[in-house]
Amino acid sequence: ILLVMISGIFLQAMQHAGAAPLAEEYLTQGKLTEGAEAIRSELKKSPENDEARFGLGVIQFFQSFEHLGSSLYDNGLRVRGAFGNLPGPLSNILTQNPDPETVSYADVRQIIQTWVNDLNEAEKTLSAVKDSDVKLPLHVGLIKVDLFGTGKPVSAEFLLGQMGSPAQQQAAEKFLIRFDRGDADWLAGYCNFLCAWGEVLLAVDGQEMFNCTAHLFFEKVETPYLFLMEGSRNLNDLRRFDRPLISDILAFIHLWRFELKEPDRMKVALSHLEDMQQHAKSMWKHYLAETDNENEWIP
Repeated sequence: ILLVMISGIFLQAMQHAGAAPLAEEYLTQGKLTEGAEAIRSELKKSPENDEARFGLGVIQFFQSFEHLGSSLYDNGLRVRGAFGNLPGPLSNILTQNPDPETVSYADVRQIIQTWVNDLNEAEKTLSAVKDSDVKLPLHVGLIKVDLFGTGKPVSAEFLLGQMGSPAQQQAAEKFLIRFDRGDADWLAGYCNFLCAWGEVLLAVDGQEMFNCTAHLFFEKVETPYLFLMEGSRNLNDLRRFDRPLISDILAFIHLWRFELKEPDRMKVALSHLEDMQQHAKSMWKHYLAETDNENEWIP
């Protein structure tokens, strides 16, 4: 009986060790919201499960870009209108919102703030990963993310299938990375880096730049200069030397004279960069302690 029990425990452990992480199931289906909820439930039952925690941090990182893309789509980010006709595969993904909201400077600031908040949440989760032996194997090429807010998550494998060669598509399908403890620090540090830039953008006053040039990037803009909405806004018209369009682009360049509006945000940005440095030190500590070379993100 004892032998049977030991064998059962051993087989169960082997099965668990060979199973794909919970995060991959949702990442490869493009179901990030459901995945985050499922992993949070798992962590309530097993708070010591750092593989699940690592997976949640990865999902939250990708969610930050999904939320960003969705907000830009809702607010009428100009895709086809700005760049003209796109290649077939990209045209199906980068769709233009037919009825966007009118976007204001306050809206753009809120989009950036939400992105920073999401990245902060991901960094917090990743920083809580403590197990030095944690592994998170993911088929990176199969991860699906809805980066453009269209409700159509796509993977690298799909894009290469549309625009690359069959060999590239097959390579993407098999591209496996076994993320480890050092990689958790790497991604957490990257979150800090992006948060720092987000805080810098929110610290300065970009109102006048928005008023004068936002029409180049969004379909409907709340601006006191409504006449700017009347001319060509297609960047392809630069080839025809469209003078109003060239003037708009020059204005965009010359208005990069942001005055500091919220100095406390610069302190927050600095703290993010300092945290990034701490993650970098921890990252290299774990990388240098490794003795294997098993599908490494950073060998």
